[in-house]
Amino acid sequence: MIQGTNYTYTKSELIKIVEEQPERFSNNVVTRPLMQEWLLPVLAFIGGPGEIAYWATLKPVFEQFDLKVPPVILRYHMTFVPTTVNKWLNEMNYDILPFLNGEMEALRTRWLEKVNPYPIEEIVNQAKAQIRDSHQPIRELTSNMDQTLERLSKKNIELIEYQLDFIEKKMQNFVRQAHEDTLKKFAESSQWLSPLNKPQERIIHPFVIMNVLGEGEFKKWLSQELPLSRNHKLVYL
Repeated sequence: MIQGTNYTYTKSELIKIVEEQPERFSNNVVTRPLMQEWLLPVLAFIGGPGEIAYWATLKPVFEQFDLKVPPVILRYHMTFVPTTVNKWLNEMNYDILPFLNGEMEALRTRWLEKVNPYPIEEIVNQAKAQIRDSHQPIRELTSNMDQTLERLSKKNIELIEYQLDFIEKKMQNFVRQAHEDTLKKFAESSQWLSPLNKPQERIIHPFVIMNVLGEGEFKKWLSQELPLSRNHKLVYL
């Protein structure tokens, strides 16, 4: 079946259509590199990390059609680091690499756990365990009395635990509000260095960078000769 349609073909039917009406077909992500090199062969293919990953698997496909895979080179890319972000990272003694790799959430969670003086989760879990133990005789008694009462007792313990979850969230929010400024700095750093957990170049438009740098400085950076020994450069705004 063809995705997005109600058409179904057998393998032999598809082969016949390919032979008689090849214009009805187009390349997908796997066959495009093969077609690309057959029509417009190049000295080397320069691509991003995702492209490099699937090109690396295509050697047998090229060999099947007596074609050679061109040298595959990771394209040069850079990440602009605002002065405010760089200053904050230095003040917090954080390395920039985890932020570039989209690990901000884990870092922020660990930091908040470290500065939180209240054992909220531990105390709430202890309370839940004690309440379950105390409530167990009620559930056992209702199970011997009536099915409706048994279901009601189970619902009762669920409601109690729901209320404990509710107060736990309120306490966690209290802690987060006390450190709101720092948590915002974590978010700001991530929005610049790994927006939506993707490379900066995929999300932030160059015009945003130009507005921060100014047109003249932006053109200056674009005109710089890029060192061949490094694929990733950090540019501090």
